[in-house]
Amino acid sequence: MSDDRAFERATDDWLADGSDRTPASAVDAVLLAIKTTPQERDLGIPWRTNPMSNRFRLAAVAVIAVIAVGVLALNLPRAGGVGGPGSSPSPSPSSSPSSLTVFDTRTIATHFPLAMKVSLPAGWKTIDDGIVGALGIVHTGDPEGPQSTWWGADLFLVEEAQIHDPSDVVSNVPAKPDRTRFVAWPTDFFAYIAALPGITVVSGPEPINVGGVAGTQIVVMTPPMHPLVWLKGDFAWMGGGATGVDPAQERRFVIVTTGGHTLFVQFGDDASTFDERDAEVRAILASITFE
Repeated sequence: MSDDRAFERATDDWLADGSDRTPASAVDAVLLAIKTTPQERDLGIPWRTNPMSNRFRLAAVAVIAVIAVGVLALNLPRAGGVGGPGSSPSPSPSSSPSSLTVFDTRTIATHFPLAMKVSLPAGWKTIDDGIVGALGIVHTGDPEGPQSTWWGADLFLVEEAQIHDPSDVVSNVPAKPDRTRFVAWPTDFFAYIAALPGITVVSGPEPINVGGVAGTQIVVMTPPMHPLVWLKGDFAWMGGGATGVDPAQERRFVIVTTGGHTLFVQFGDDASTFDERDAEVRAILASITFE
């Protein structure tokens, strides 16, 4: 029996007999599933995991939390209050969300050591999965929509990263992460990307200013290809999803070197939606200030 089936079976048994105590088997099944299920990163956004996503992990923990709260509620006396037993509490006044949120990477300095601030409009947030050198800036919608609709840019610190061997990076053949297929980061990334077979340069390389620091950017059309980046100390490449192949898309790459780090920004999307979404990403990049 798989870990998740064991968890479901134990939880179903508990719900069926109406117990007010969480069975040890349910807790053990959840903890074992969380501990042993391997991660596979999805396309372009490394904090998405598959087959057991962070959402499932959080949901499993949430189930335990809900069960625990339920047990506590069953064992506590009910308060009478003004409305009497079982009355609903008065809703707290809703606060209007700020139209702009400033995120400071110094709050995650242990795994993203480049100190900078970025301003995010409503419907955007940062996501990090504790992967050293990786940060996501993601459009989730306002109000937030399902994760399958999210899109955004990846920010990587690549001064000690590796890049996919150019001899076989362009491919639609399914593959699993293999570090032997990665080589030292090129001295000229833009020459590397422009020289790959099937790549069409839309614009650049050309200058860009990020946070008062001069950088370089390029926009390209890419065919199906394996992920480009393998961060130092990581266990897998960044992107590729279950097949290990990123689809054909339009992409913007930006590189800025500052504070002893090389910041690599990549945003990719279907060509039909790239221009509109890229404009939003560029506006957020323009808000970055280095501390």
